[in-house]
This record gives sequence, C-alpha cells and structure tokens, in this order.
Amino acid sequence: MGEIGKPLRVLQVLTGMGSGGVEAFLMNMYRYMDRSKIQFDFLLRSRENIYEKEIKNLGGKIFYSASFPKHYLKNKQQVREILAKNSYSVIHVHANALLYMTALIEAKRMGIPCRIMHSHSTAAKYSWTLPIHKFNQKRIENLATRELACSENAAKWMFGHPCLIVKNAINLERFQYNEYTRAALRHKLGISDDIFVLGHVGRFLPVKNHQFILNVFSEIIKQKKKAVLILVGTGELFQKIQIMAEKMAIIENIHFLGVRTDIDCILNIFDAFIFPSLYEGLGISVIEAQANGLSVFCSENIPKEACISNSVHRINLSLGAKYWAEQILNTENTRTNNLTLLCEAGYNIYEECARLQNIYFSESGILL
Repeated sequence: MGEIGKPLRVLQVLTGMGSGGVEAFLMNMYRYMDRSKIQFDFLLRSRENIYEKEIKNLGGKIFYSASFPKHYLKNKQQVREILAKNSYSVIHVHANALLYMTALIEAKRMGIPCRIMHSHSTAAKYSWTLPIHKFNQKRIENLATRELACSENAAKWMFGHPCLIVKNAINLERFQYNEYTRAALRHKLGISDDIFVLGHVGRFLPVKNHQFILNVFSEIIKQKKKAVLILVGTGELFQKIQIMAEKMAIIENIHFLGVRTDIDCILNIFDAFIFPSLYEGLGISVIEAQANGLSVFCSENIPKEACISNSVHRINLSLGAKYWAEQILNTENTRTNNLTLLCEAGYNIYEECARLQNIYFSESGILL
C-alpha cells in the first residue's frame, strides 16, 4: 500500500467523467477494486462529471484543471501543482489519441515511478490532430512506463505495436436479463409487451452514427408498425438528431432517455441492440448487450474482441439502412445466456480488477 495503513492512491487522468465508454470502464474498475488497497483520484480537464457524488462516496478525490489545448500553460501549471501537493506513485492517463501529454511529462519530471498511457480508441476525432499523434508516438515510450489498450486495434492505433490488453470488464451477473425489470420499465414508459423495441446506448457524437440508426428505424417501422426506438445518452448532436427524427416523422416512436446510470436495467426493455459506430476502441455497450442476451447488430468497425457470442451480427455499413432493417427483423430476437462465454473471454470484472491492481503495485515499486 501507499503510506503505512493507507491504500495506494492512483491518479486517473482524462478529459471528464461523462457518459462515455472510458468513464464507464473506470467506474466499473473503481466500484469493484479492493479499495482497502487501492483508491482512485481523478484529474479532469472538464467540469462534466456525472459520477462526482459516487466518486466522493467511494473515497476518491477530484481535481479540475484548465482545458487543453486552449489553456495549455495554465493547465501545465495546475497539473504541476496537483502532483507536487499529492504523493502519487501511479498516474494512469486515458486517451483516444496521443494529444494530451502534459500529465505524463510532469509525472516523469517529478519521478513518479508508474506512468501508464491507456488507449481507448482506434482513430482520432479530428484529422488535424494526426500529425501531433504521430509525433507523440515517437516519444511515448520515453514518457510512459507501461502501455495499455482496450483491444488489439486500439493498441496498434495508439502505439504502433502490441501491448498489454486490459479488458473493459463488467459485472456480468448484474447485466443478465430480468423479465420482471423488463415488465416494470416497459410499463413505466408506456410500452406494451407486443411492441418491438430497438435500442442503442451511446453518446450523441458523429462516431456513433445516430443518423444511420434513424434511417434503419425508419425502414423498420415501414414493415413493423408496432415498433419503438430507445436512444440512451446525450452529447453535441442530441438536438440535431431530435430535429432529424421530427423531419422524418418518426419522433413519436422514439424515446430519448438521456444520461442513465442504470444501463443494466434499461437493456431489459430492448428486443434488439443496434451499434453502427464508424470506429470504436472496443465498444463496451456491445459487451453489456451480450451480457443481457440481446441480439446485437453492429458495424464491422467494432473490434472482433467485443463480439464474443453468436448473438452478435457484424454488418457492413455500405449495405445500407434497408438491409440492416431486414437483418434485424428477420432474426429471431430471443435472449441467449452468454455469461460463460464472456467470462472465458476475460470480461469478468473481478478478474480484470485484480490484474490492474497487480500492475499498479508491481510497477509502483510498492509491495502488497
């Protein structure tokens, strides 16, 4: 442990704690980590934090710094002060591309022994950042003592070579299908049992391809009048997608549920799960949907590591919305029990927490 009788405190560094997959991964790890031995603190560059209350209840500290790159110098000074005032042996940086290096640079300067860079994506959000990403690829091994990734493709994208994979594990038992939860939540939303429900969980960002989801659903209700689309999440395109749905005259068949922390319950409402992302580091929502036993229809951009069971159907986006709709409607959407398969594939939260805990201790030089 850190100080005698106290847990080792690990500083988790990322943009913010919104409703994305990286945040879900971190909170899953935090909830099931042995907090008598490990505690998480968070250094965020955004005030977006839907988990603030829970983090504090679990014993974590939260630090906010100026945004990057807009306030680069201020951010650097604040990070330096935070690291100086708190004795960390481990700093764990989470990223979709090698852009924000300040925390690693300052951590190395201060002699923090365990400095982790963790890849959670397979592409950059903006093309103009690619030269910066490529430049930082050449120096990341000098700054980070350990490279981690959520999938093989995410490792190749971030580092240009394989690295240790830490699975985006979940509490599999918690996500198992529950017909009583299904009935209760459908009743609450006014959805009768004879209505077909297509569902999606993801932030309203270009990468999640919500416009394509609307196009697929529009084709579905041409053939199946008793159909509903449920969209969980929020983001920069939220209003745009609502306006689009209104223009397509399908908004009356759509439930926008916003940010939810009970995804394990919400999945029970669905009959099928759609996930047509343009790219993904892994796609933790696909893992969660499989744990619930749902038929999953995802793009071929989803890494194969996330497609564990036969209930996953990977479809090329170029085949179009009508083809996707036909595949969804022609598949017998019965629940399957994928618990054993997901456990064997390494998505058991308890096992992955133990692995990550061992990395923190072994590379910080602190003995258990």
